[in-house]
Amino acid sequence: MIVEKLLNLYASGKRDFVGVVLRDVDLSNVDLSGINFSDADLRGAKLSKTRFIGAYLTGADLRGADLTEANFFKANMIKVYLNEATLHRTYLKKVVMRDANLRHTFLHGINLKKANLSGADLSGAKLNGVNLESANLSGAELAGTHFSETILKGVNLTGANLAAADLCGADLLNANLKRAILVEANLKLTNLRNTNLWGADLSDADLGGAFLLDANLDGADLSRANVSWAKLNWANLTDAKLKEADFSQADLSGAMLYRADMRGTKLEGTKLIGANLTEVLSDDK
Repeated sequence: MIVEKLLNLYASGKRDFVGVVLRDVDLSNVDLSGINFSDADLRGAKLSKTRFIGAYLTGADLRGADLTEANFFKANMIKVYLNEATLHRTYLKKVVMRDANLRHTFLHGINLKKANLSGADLSGAKLNGVNLESANLSGAELAGTHFSETILKGVNLTGANLAAADLCGADLLNANLKRAILVEANLKLTNLRNTNLWGADLSDADLGGAFLLDANLDGADLSRANVSWAKLNWANLTDAKLKEADFSQADLSGAMLYRADMRGTKLEGTKLIGANLTEVLSDDK
């Protein structure tokens, strides 16, 4: 289908273009709000500044497409393919991208606030200046993902795989990381205040200088993790696995460490004022 014909049909009121093949076409800076491009082939298409407000792109193939400054507000993009697409300043607020494929994609200056990315694959992706505030990334694949200057306040990462992800300096205030996999993740200087890390796997992770005030680490695994100089005031570490972790110079004042496994834990210079150490499993027991 040629571009002119599609635009004429759209102008006449047609919205259903399911499965259409528009590979490498130029549809830049046009308004296609409400269009149904489900299962469409848009590989390599030029879609910069195009408006897809409320559009349907379920299963669409947008690999290698240019989506610079395109507007997908409230669009349905379930199972969409966006591998190697250009997502620079693309507007994706409140978009539904469940099970979307974004492997090794570079997202720069994107607004994904309150977006639904549950089950999405972002492994190896690079997120620079992305707003994921209150977004749903439960069950998402984020192994090896690089987060730079990314807003993650209130994000839902329940059960997400963040193994070896780079979250250095990220803001995860009030985030939900229940049962998340954070093995060998870089969480240095990360803001995890009031974050839910219940049952999370943080083994071998780097939490040096991280802020974990009031965080819930009930049953979390921090074996061999670097938690030196971290702030864990009033954090809940009930039943936490802290075996061979480094808490040197960390502040655990007021923390709940009931039944925590602290065998081999390094505590040089650690503050434990007011901490609850009842039934702690240590080298002395």
